[in-house]
Order: sequence, then structure tokens, then C-alpha cells
Amino acid sequence: MGGADKFNLDMIGQLTQRGWHVSIITTLPARHAWRVAFAERCNDIVDIGALPTEQQIPALIRALLERQPDVMFISHSDLGYAALPIIRVQLPRTVCVDYCHIVEADVPGYPAMSVQQHHFLDLQIVSSEQVRNWMLAHGAEAERVRVCTTNIDTAEWSAARYDRTRIRAELNIDPDAPVVLYAGRLERQKQPILASHVFREIISAVPATRVLVAGEGKFGTYMQHSLRRWGIGCHVHMLGSVSNERVRELLAASNIFFLPSEAEGISLAIYEAMAMGVVTVSAAVGGQAELVTADCGVLVPRGPHEQADYTAALLRLIREPHTMRTMGEQARQRVQKHFTLSAMGECMHVALHDARHLSAIQPGSRVTAADVEEALVASERVAQRDAAIYRAKTQARTGTRMRNVYWHIFAERAWWLLPYAEQARRKLRELRP
Repeated sequence: MGGADKFNLDMIGQLTQRGWHVSIITTLPARHAWRVAFAERCNDIVDIGALPTEQQIPALIRALLERQPDVMFISHSDLGYAALPIIRVQLPRTVCVDYCHIVEADVPGYPAMSVQQHHFLDLQIVSSEQVRNWMLAHGAEAERVRVCTTNIDTAEWSAARYDRTRIRAELNIDPDAPVVLYAGRLERQKQPILASHVFREIISAVPATRVLVAGEGKFGTYMQHSLRRWGIGCHVHMLGSVSNERVRELLAASNIFFLPSEAEGISLAIYEAMAMGVVTVSAAVGGQAELVTADCGVLVPRGPHEQADYTAALLRLIREPHTMRTMGEQARQRVQKHFTLSAMGECMHVALHDARHLSAIQPGSRVTAADVEEALVASERVAQRDAAIYRAKTQARTGTRMRNVYWHIFAERAWWLLPYAEQARRKLRELRP
């Protein structure tokens, strides 16, 4: 579960506070780790993805017909997009909207699906101007694309609620030491190999620095071994997977939040860090610059020099504690002024009412028989693909076994070769047509 799921949870909470009644229809077979949290905020949950593929579209339509919703809201659902023409025929008075978080360079993603189906959508809602601009450039209609940022609860995410000295003492960290928090999945997207080398350089330059690593993933073993080999293991606290509450405590103990991602929309983790008064050093990707400005954080462009640029940015802040403190204060002020959770709730509330108005005065394209037939075929294909992916994840197939062997070799025997293997993998990927 990640930022998109947390946004859905927060959005539902905000809408129910404003009088909306919410039903959730899940369209992927999965173990829904946050189901209890969602159930507490909605009227009911229907699991379409748990059914055989040939039953999913009939079950989806039946669930919608039973509830007769004013608005159908699509979030990260291939099946939802594929079935749009069918839904428009079966529920002509239901308004259809969607929400997109991120444009990824290597895959079409949900913004591309949204643009492809925009004739059947009354309003397209996005997390940033960057996503909106991409969609407009690819055929979306300007009057039907609305920005609604994900935002954060600044009362819940507040350093004033925590005893910084006590938390640091528990971690055996000096009260005046500069502390960098790197929190997220230890997977390729978060660049843990690059992060490890940056840790080595900043600790070598300023030995008083301490680093907190919160998260688990395939690259965790490499990070542990490399830090130990470089003799800086005692400067880096590998904390594993932690709860949201513990993340807040770690942010309260930190000065800098470090997130050198390959791709993001606008990271929810950065909203959290800024609300806690922590300076962000992250990647200049997606819509991050719409949140992180030069007075409250540093964004580094992707490229061959990013490791050196990240190191220089972190060292400048570490060596200038007054600047670091001032930027942290300005970060919290920025989210308090522009990015509160209640502002997101009001923006979404207004957007859904506007979608109903747009639907009434300017209906979308008329759905043809050919559209419906194509949607039936596409929906069946999507359902079959999702079921196959789920089976592949839960069964010991050859590909899965090979991946397990790959990671076992690096975890147990040749961890030091992992950066070279990843470089080779990236080169091969670049050579693909």
C-alpha cells in the first residue's frame, strides 16, 4: 500500500464529512491490507476482483445498478477504464470521473488510459499541474481536467506533538547531531544503491551525521553489507518496516528527509515531511516542484551527476544548521497555507459537484454499439491479465523462482556485485526497441 491508497482513504474520509455516502468496488484480486481502515469510512465494499473473470463485468454492473450512484470515481483501475462505455449505457445518469497521480516515462499508465477514454468521462481530476499538462498535450479537454492535490493533515503531522530529545535518546543519537531520514521501499524506484553511496560520502565528510533508514525491500541486504564494509554501519540505523506513527516520530527526530526517487507524481511522504518541519532533498521529477520550492527544500534533476548533486545538497544543509532550521519552518508554513487535508476535501467536493453540472450542460460522447462491444472484449482481457498476474505472484512459477535465485545470490554470496548487475540491467533495458 502506498501514497495513492492513503489518498483514497483520506479522500473518502473528507467526502463523508461533507455528506457523501461511499461504496467501494475493488477490481483487482489482492490481499487488501488496509481493508479494515477503508471499511470504517465507507458504506460497503464489493470485491469484483475476487470473482472468476467472466463474472466480473456483470458483477460490476449489478453492484452499480443496485446502488445507483450519483458519481462513479475511478482510481487506478484498468477494469474501470475498460468498462466505461458499458457503464455509461447501463447508468446514463451516473457521472463518471477519475483521478490520476503520476506520468511514468516508460509505460503509458493511468493518465494515458484517462485520455484514451476521456470522451466517456465527465471530469478528469489529477494530483498536479504536471499531470494535467501532459494530459492536455495528449488530447484531453482543458475544461474537463481539474487539479486537486493530495495534501496532508497538518494537525496529525506536527512535530509539536513529539518529544524530539526522547526519540533521539532512544535511538542513541546526540541531541545536536544532523539527522537524515530515508524512508520508503528499498526497491529500484527509490534508488537505494545511490542512497547508500550518498550516505558514505556525507558521513565521511561530517562524521557526526546520523542516517535513519525506514523500510524493507530487495536492496536491504546490499545496503546493510555495504554500510558495514565501508565502516559506517554505526552511523546508519536500519529500522526495517515501521508504522505511520513511527514515521512521524522519526521525522520529529530528523532534520532532512531524503528521497532520491526515479519517478514520483508528488510524493505523499514529502507532504508528511514538510508538515513535520523537515527539509526535503528529493528528485526533480513529476510535479514535485509544485510542492517543494527553493525556500523549503532541494530538488535534484535526474541524470549522470545526481549522486554528486544529492551529496552536495545534503552537505550544504548539514553544514548550515540555521539555514536547515529556517527551511524546515518554511516547509511547514507552506503546507499549512496551501496543502491542508481539509482543502483537498473541499476541492474534491466541489469538483464532483462541478462534474455533475458539466454532465448536465455538456454530456460526453454518445456510446455506440461498437464502443460497448469493444469494451466487453477489453474488459475480459484486462480481467484475465490481472488474474494471471495475481497467480504469478502467489504461485512458484519458473520466472518467480529465477528472480528468487537472483536475489538470493546477492543477498547471501555476492552482494557487492549488485550495483554492476543493476547497471547491466539498465543498459539492456535502454537497448530494447
